[in-house]
Amino acid sequence: MVDYRLENIIAKSTVIEAGPPVVYQIHARPLDLKKSNIAKVEFGIPVVPHKPTRVLMVVGATGAGKSTLINAMVNFLLGVKWEHEFRLKLIHDEVSQSQAHSQTQMITAYTFYWQKGSPLNCNLTIIDTPGFGDTRGLKRDQEITRHIREFFELKGRDGLDSLHGIGFVTQASLARLTPTQKYISDSILSIFGKDIKDNIFIMTTFADGADPPVMGAIREANIPHASFFPFNNSALFAHSDGVVSLQMTREVLHERQQLETIVNGIQPKINAGLAKIDELKQEEEMLKANESKILANKDFKYKVKVTKQRQIPLPHGQYVTNCVYCSITCHNDCIYGNDKDKWKCCAMSGNESNATCKVCVNHCSWEKHFNNGYIFEFYEEMETRTSQELYERYTEAKTAKDKLEYIIQEIEKELQEMQRVVLYNIRKARKCLQRLDEIALKPNPLTEVEYIDLLIKSEEQQKNAGWEKRIDYFYEVRQQAELLATVTDEEAFEKLACE
Repeated sequence: MVDYRLENIIAKSTVIEAGPPVVYQIHARPLDLKKSNIAKVEFGIPVVPHKPTRVLMVVGATGAGKSTLINAMVNFLLGVKWEHEFRLKLIHDEVSQSQAHSQTQMITAYTFYWQKGSPLNCNLTIIDTPGFGDTRGLKRDQEITRHIREFFELKGRDGLDSLHGIGFVTQASLARLTPTQKYISDSILSIFGKDIKDNIFIMTTFADGADPPVMGAIREANIPHASFFPFNNSALFAHSDGVVSLQMTREVLHERQQLETIVNGIQPKINAGLAKIDELKQEEEMLKANESKILANKDFKYKVKVTKQRQIPLPHGQYVTNCVYCSITCHNDCIYGNDKDKWKCCAMSGNESNATCKVCVNHCSWEKHFNNGYIFEFYEEMETRTSQELYERYTEAKTAKDKLEYIIQEIEKELQEMQRVVLYNIRKARKCLQRLDEIALKPNPLTEVEYIDLLIKSEEQQKNAGWEKRIDYFYEVRQQAELLATVTDEEAFEKLACE
């Protein structure tokens, strides 16, 4: 027996599989949002004003069965019973390639308004996220994490004010978590504040109802969770948990963005500092080895590897925050393209009237920062110089011999200044990391060098399509992880500070 509510839904749906059972694609209303990587869809109409809304975010690796699980939830929610000879689909896998690619790029919030006969006495929003761990590798996973972070930072009509649960979807048969799966879980957990740990649920697919092997792996990995639900367990919606404010989550998101911005600013400065050290050593060795020739011949030529700066154009639609005073890129992937909004950039601290940059060594005003359409990049090249050019760089010393000593002293001063700037930024990053440890459910996954080493080893063994490119990117991420590990290591930090 099918009630009138289901009959009405079926009448407005499209048959996508003839069956049995017959499968219908249900139709919902998409909302017009400003963000291109986020979508909101509504089903039904709000017939009861001020009805509470419960929000569940579903995350999981590619192939874990997340879409099938969400479809099962929708069937339960809309009243489809086991004996019915039809099923409903919200997310249809057999779409065109272009549609599939588009869908997997987006975070989609599906809101089902309460209707008479609904098994839940509330509205329900299911947030579907792209699958982690696909062939595009770690860079794509970080992009998904960033999109989730941006989604929870949104306020008003485009965003959410609360979150009632996070569902981690995983296959029940997994006896242990792979390095990729561990990295995925830590990446997601690092977004949220500690107050959400009791609202995390493990949702096991392909389960037989017993305690699945994957739960042992999850406990061993210390992944916090309140409970787990086998695939078709409707108790998911019967379980009553309190609402969790996203205030602490937004704190974690904001401070993590600040940390990442500072770290991104640190790396080129460290590289420039190391290059300056190399340049100093080259010129110092050259001066000592050729002192008599230089004094006798003002046109004496030598080669040295030098660090220079260039502008790299950005692709259309990517925004940047550059300081025109310091000539550096303070944030190379900013969400604010309008220069009037640069005070909101995560590189800034303060409000529109007084915001200053945390990356600039002189804390330049936000008004000196612009979206120029390019980033500043340091690079190295060999340069031929003459002793006369070396003399002309410095004019204070009276004799040629004095000038040689003076040049070395000045280069060393420049090096010391570079070290001061790097140390200043490391202290800033360390302070931010300490704060994250206080409020985050999980620390920044990029601090775990061992995870990344395991990922590299796994890629080398499996050699799946695109593995070489993924390994190259892993090594880039490893540099950041090593830097953050140094910042968090008390002994290493003190040693660095004393050098």
